[in-house]
Amino acid sequence: MKLNGRLLRRSPATPVIELDALAMAVAGKAAGWRALLPVSDRDGAVDEHRLRELLARAEDQAGRIRDLQSHYAADAFAAS
Repeated sequence: MKLNGRLLRRSPATPVIELDALAMAVAGKAAGWRALLPVSDRDGAVDEHRLRELLARAEDQAGRIRDLQSHYAADAFAAS
């Protein structure tokens, strides 16, 4: 028996936990792009336009993840 008490199926909380991990990864990625932005105006090797595109993508991904988290959390933690 697995620790979640389910032998053959995933726990309803599993997607919530997986999405939390994904949200942290995307937040870290966005933080990296934000950290590079100040350097982009000093160093021609870092393209500011590309960094802003990457940051916008990361922010979009974070929003999608939040929406999915809300959906799965409602299912996983709904009163039975």
